[in-house]
Amino acid sequence: MGVFSCQQWLEIPVTNQALDWLCQFSILGIFAWMAFRSRNLPQYRMPWQIVLYLAMVVLSAIYGLFMSEGYWDYKALVTNFLTFALCLSYFYFAQPSKVAVSLEVWLLVSFVVFWVLMPFMQGECIGRFMLPVSFLLILSPLFEKKSLIAILILSLLVIAFSAGGARSNLLRFMFCLALGLGMAFRQHIPVPLLKCVVVIEFVLPFVFLLLAVTGSFNIFQIGETLGAGDIEVRNSFDADNTEDLGADTRTFIYIEEFASALNHGYILQGRSMARGYDSEFFGNEDIEMTGRGERGSSEVAILNVFNYFGVVGVIIYFLLFAGAAVRVFLHSGNKVLYFIAIYIGFRWMWAFVEDFTRFDLNTICLWIALSMCYSPLFLKMDERGICSWARQLLRLM
Repeated sequence: MGVFSCQQWLEIPVTNQALDWLCQFSILGIFAWMAFRSRNLPQYRMPWQIVLYLAMVVLSAIYGLFMSEGYWDYKALVTNFLTFALCLSYFYFAQPSKVAVSLEVWLLVSFVVFWVLMPFMQGECIGRFMLPVSFLLILSPLFEKKSLIAILILSLLVIAFSAGGARSNLLRFMFCLALGLGMAFRQHIPVPLLKCVVVIEFVLPFVFLLLAVTGSFNIFQIGETLGAGDIEVRNSFDADNTEDLGADTRTFIYIEEFASALNHGYILQGRSMARGYDSEFFGNEDIEMTGRGERGSSEVAILNVFNYFGVVGVIIYFLLFAGAAVRVFLHSGNKVLYFIAIYIGFRWMWAFVEDFTRFDLNTICLWIALSMCYSPLFLKMDERGICSWARQLLRLM
């Protein structure tokens, strides 16, 4: 999974499409098998929000069979289906013991793989490879001292490399670091304040979207507003490459996505997981392959959801995230889970900025967090129980 997450930024080819699909089908097969085994167990019953999400994915896959016009469309359909079908991992990650085993195994294996691939990593590679560390960073105040130090060192390593231009990784780890600090002082933070933070996270993207559409304010151009539009930094891995910290690299993608949906009439239902959106900036490669000028996906998760599933899909996606947060505050008195709900709110906000929709560690971490918030086994844990569980996470470190 670590290789899936960062192979785009590796200087050497580590895998290929056939091997990717073999591994992904195998992983998804394990999740599907566990879903079948657990289907009648009340503690693992799939929440209606995930059922609705899965139904959307299946229907879009069927729709995609009719929308496909050739090899590249069918390839995109399979690739995207595997990514969105990761919702089946709920049955696995709803079990506290499975979450612990998964994170522990990842740490052990990735430690070896990281040092092997380190000389060939560039750009955002380290941050993408170390994404589970950002999630562990939230829980780090609950760990034993040596585990806490190890997670902090790994996080600072990612932040140091990301400061050279990988804005997404930098902001992601900084936010999780802030959540970790909040977790350390959680007993002094009132619950109404935590609820308020979550509400703001879910509402803010719609507010900014409305302001941008009406021409009142564009959050993606705030760099120019603050005078950061001319600030350039050197990439940590490529001394010849610089990045403009204040550059607006998102507005034109929103414009292209919305224009494509309007031109082809798929605003409501989406274009299916087999097709992309019309793009003048990125469509040249597709013109060579299909003659259409489409871009299969963008860096912005919510725009991919809109393109594949339409406005209906965006609503279902919102219900998936919001439902997890609401369930935590309604059915748990555990402040640890409240901070996981804040993380989910952050992932909802970040979906409007970046968050690739891929079969990778980023998506896995999202489903771990969602599963924890929906799982009756996690929800019934008191704070002492979940702290004890967290201390067992990294017992081999």
